[in-house]
Amino acid sequence: MTNHDVRRRPIVIFSGAPLSGVRRSAAAMAEALSAHHPVLFVDPSRSSRHGVGLDLSPTLSKVGGNLWHLEGVAVPAHTRTAMGPLTAHLVGRATTRALDTIGAGLPVATLLQTPQTPVLGQVPADVKVYWATDDFTAGAALMGVDPSAMATAEARSAADADLVVAVSEPLAGRWIAHGKEATVIPSGVDVPPLSSLEVNRAPTSLQEPAVGVFGTLSPRLDFGILEAIADRGISTLLVGPAVFRHDRDRFDAFVDLSNVEWVGQQPHHALPSFYATISVGIVPYVDSDFNRASAPLKAMEYLAMGKAVVSTPLPAIERLDSPDIAFSADPENFAGVVAERLSRPITHADIDRRRDQMRQHDWTNRALDLLRVIGSPASD
Repeated sequence: MTNHDVRRRPIVIFSGAPLSGVRRSAAAMAEALSAHHPVLFVDPSRSSRHGVGLDLSPTLSKVGGNLWHLEGVAVPAHTRTAMGPLTAHLVGRATTRALDTIGAGLPVATLLQTPQTPVLGQVPADVKVYWATDDFTAGAALMGVDPSAMATAEARSAADADLVVAVSEPLAGRWIAHGKEATVIPSGVDVPPLSSLEVNRAPTSLQEPAVGVFGTLSPRLDFGILEAIADRGISTLLVGPAVFRHDRDRFDAFVDLSNVEWVGQQPHHALPSFYATISVGIVPYVDSDFNRASAPLKAMEYLAMGKAVVSTPLPAIERLDSPDIAFSADPENFAGVVAERLSRPITHADIDRRRDQMRQHDWTNRALDLLRVIGSPASD
């Protein structure tokens, strides 16, 4: 079989988040891979209101030149652990039908991002990959899931896979310790064509300069750090949905402060204008096993817009080895570093350096990394 023949065969991504809405890593990887192979992006299953089969109406659509989208696989009580095998069967059946419709042949690879649906055993492929983008067992309580059930689901998904691709060294190390072949491919970033100095700023009520926290706002954030920043009178912009299962009072009190503005979730195309309103981007995570294994996209997205970054120590961010990222775990010290970074003048040289550094981490390169790992040729 020639390289051309292999490139005509699809890659299937079983995503942990829908293709529509907030742009996440699976969507970005799918778009980058579609430059080399047909890609079928499979949304996570949704809950059925009427029972198995009665509300089962998955739809297949072509959303790009080489990118297909399968959505709407419905299963009753699909988030319950006991429903995992049934959910996997139904998702696998819908995926097989979609592949037949596309007519691209046996998948070169299948990538599973959500371990609760053990679907890798349902769809034949040359290479089956468990794409470990988080330590789901460590974060199970945060997600409202039983940790032991999540550990069982993760173990099964990894066992069904030929290899594990992890976004961080701690995550890869976990699976290597369990006897799996694992390699690290960090998260990527989209480097926009314009820097934050070249786009219109979103209107806010904040005084400049301001710091920004972008992404899902949840108990993963260290509110001691955020409060220490606000106590210094520093303007703080929050952009993203708030997801709190319990104890939201502290968040609500924080966003009520006069020097804090929360604008909620914003469409992807609008984000550059909000990046333009801040001078420093921050990643203030609490110290936990879940966070240490994660690879937050936001640090790279701040740099891609030309912003300086202050973060709590996280291995995936430290791996970037950027002179434009400062680290601190202590709330008062973190706030002091933020204040110092805000006092620095913003130069075109700084912005260009940060954006140039992120180009080597863009999703185009991450897709090439993945193709090398699965042994599939890239387009010429």
